Amino acid sequence: MHHIMIVDDEHTVVDGLAYRIPWEEAGIGTVHKAYSGYEALAIASKESVDIVLTDIRMPGMDGLDLIRHIRFLKPRAKIILLSGHAEFEYAQSAIQLGADHYMIKPVRDEELLETLIRLSQELSQEWEEIASHRRALASLQEHTPAIRAALLEDLLHGRKFSGNALQEKLKDLGLPFHSGGEVCVMLIRLEEPFHTYDRQSLSLMEYAIGNIAEEIMRDTCQLWLGKESHDYLVLLVKGHSSNKPADHTGTGSKPNLELMAGTLQENVKKYLHGDVSIALSSWGLFPHHLPECYQKVLLEMRRNVSSVGGLLIATHPEYPKPEQETKGMQSLYEPPTLLNLLEAGRWDAAMERLDDIFTELEAHWQHSQEHWLEVGSTLLSTYLNLAHKNGKRLHELSGDTFNPLLEQDKIRSIKQLRQASVEQLQRLRQDMEQETRSARSSLVAQIQLYVEQHLSEDVSLQAIADQVFLNPGYLSKIFKLETGENISDYLYRLRMDRAVVMLQQTPMKIYQISEKLGYQNTPYFIKVFKKYFGVTPQEYRDRQ
Repeated sequence: MHHIMIVDDEHTVVDGLAYRIPWEEAGIGTVHKAYSGYEALAIASKESVDIVLTDIRMPGMDGLDLIRHIRFLKPRAKIILLSGHAEFEYAQSAIQLGADHYMIKPVRDEELLETLIRLSQELSQEWEEIASHRRALASLQEHTPAIRAALLEDLLHGRKFSGNALQEKLKDLGLPFHSGGEVCVMLIRLEEPFHTYDRQSLSLMEYAIGNIAEEIMRDTCQLWLGKESHDYLVLLVKGHSSNKPADHTGTGSKPNLELMAGTLQENVKKYLHGDVSIALSSWGLFPHHLPECYQKVLLEMRRNVSSVGGLLIATHPEYPKPEQETKGMQSLYEPPTLLNLLEAGRWDAAMERLDDIFTELEAHWQHSQEHWLEVGSTLLSTYLNLAHKNGKRLHELSGDTFNPLLEQDKIRSIKQLRQASVEQLQRLRQDMEQETRSARSSLVAQIQLYVEQHLSEDVSLQAIADQVFLNPGYLSKIFKLETGENISDYLYRLRMDRAVVMLQQTPMKIYQISEKLGYQNTPYFIKVFKKYFGVTPQEYRDRQ
């Protein structure tokens, strides 16, 4: 609801309007009354006033002076001027000063209400436009870092812009970079322990690292912070000095980026308790050389990986680094392979082989991301093969937890790769052993059911094996592993237990019980019963 102020030196006019007009219909919730220009200014300086309804001729401060002051205090207020017939030209001057409407006395209530409704609607629309503009500005400010980062990634990948489109975008985003200026690409990779953080915590760390970099370099450099597709932080660096070309030694007018990168690593270690690796490109012209600089520094970053601490890599094309002789991973492929061991169910041996693989990787290839990739890809292929052969999907075994093996571009250290590989092997083992136990339990249940249903027959190990389609020796081994007793012992115990029940609860003769339990020779039944209980069946019944 809007606020209106009625100003007139005639009290009856002010009080009458305040009483007669249905203000709520016009969207007005508060009515201020002033009986002079000075009183009106006092109210306007303290209260919210959206519409001013004022007479022109008043003693002391007239309506024109009041309009001038109101326009200063309340520049968005709507002003309605009341005037007599003889003051028409005078009213025109007031309109030129910014009055929104004038009305000739005496004013009809209906006409005034219509005017108030229109002005109230105009006010609402104007405030909505202002609010919308503010929301748009707030949204732009909120998303500016993301928009800047997206534009930087486009340029790193060689996107072209026509005419002055790029320069206009840079200006709109407040980025002080110009075509032809010299820049350097800095890639930052978060190392231990950042890769163990969740995404929200990692974003906070990246934000903090960007702030530390700006604090270190603000006196000599201008920075453009982003994040590229491999999850590395990227800083586009431009010296404060000028856009003119300079040598590529990092001296002269160029800032010493290697020194500042080292300082950045020290501060991240000190304040964020973690390591970062930093790779610096050679200097190039903006934006033409960005893709080339980016690809070179990305290659260096991927070639050099850190198992402990952070690396500082500066590319100097004129001094290429000697390459280490590349060899394959011996422990990864020597027979029996990891897959052979897993298929044979040799879990402990498989875990030992995994340890050998990572020992070799750390000893000889800890700075070779290609060897990391070779190990990660081979292990992933092995695990996928084993899971699929057992009717499983690997991501099902991982549950809701992040599995670096399935997103290897997120792996930042050999330690992380090792941990992910061991955990995945443990999950596979747990799942497959659980299935094996379930299968054994099901098999034992089948055996027990068959035995109970055929207890009166001559139940043999071979007969049971024929029922479950297994080798008798293997069947006996599985039964003993699952129950702790041999099948023959189980059959003997079950028959004796049934014999006791029949002796206690039925009037059956001893020879009848013997036949029911599969003993066709009654004396033999009596013999095995006495061996089990220490008494004959009849003696047992008599004692009961």
